Amino acid sequence: SSVSTLEKIAYNDVRFSDCTSGVSFDVVPHTDYYICVSGHKDKSGTIMLNWKAVSDGFAFIEQRDGTLTGFVGTCPESVTVQDGVTKISMSVFDYDHDASVANLKYVVIPGSVTNIEQYAFNGCANLSSVTFSNGLETISYNTFRHCSALKNVYLPPTVTDAASDAFSDMDGTVT
Repeated sequence: SSVSTLEKIAYNDVRFSDCTSGVSFDVVPHTDYYICVSGHKDKSGTIMLNWKAVSDGFAFIEQRDGTLTGFVGTCPESVTVQDGVTKISMSVFDYDHDASVANLKYVVIPGSVTNIEQYAFNGCANLSSVTFSNGLETISYNTFRHCSALKNVYLPPTVTDAASDAFSDMDGTVT
């Protein structure tokens, strides 16, 4: 089914200051939503977003190509990235962009994720556990910078490219 009416929504974020319409609907946890936006002002083209509400007040934003590009709502204490995501984009859980990631303590990353970009978990000072699965290949620079609660990180043997400073400012070991 599709949403047939649009209503103006007030945006508090300057990134959305030129939006002229939006859609509002109730989100049910563990349900997939596909949102298609066609054209913008004099621009043409289509943006397809897939979000999955994983708990009350929190949902991932995923592009059609499997890239996790962000989230909406308040970051919970535990996040399990959904299977099928292939890349975690730059600064998704970056404290400098959203202070609610201070809540984040546990992350589980499935085997479908092959690449985690720079600053993806920057500043998550309370992050104490990250579980990686076989399939991960690349961890970019400063991906887990300032994650001081991380003590021991175990990388799967599929990781072939981990930047030397991927875990900068961490007091533990990476094996």
